[in-house]
Amino acid sequence: MNYREAYGMFVCNGILFNHESPRRGRELRHPEDLARVAAIKLGLTDKVALGNLDAKRDWGATRRTTSARCG
Repeated sequence: MNYREAYGMFVCNGILFNHESPRRGRELRHPEDLARVAAIKLGLTDKVALGNLDAKRDWGATRRTTSARCG
């Protein structure tokens, strides 16, 4: 018997990624994005490599996901 079963606990976990939201302002960008733009400005590169453009992202709001996790 494991700890949660011994004490009658319901426990779950999930992998949470950096929060993104349509409500996030244009002035708040990821540091990685800013570094890529700065590298172009400094002449260190002339292009930006993008990841999987077909990837799907859940634009869930923090309040909603927190409520789902914490009950």
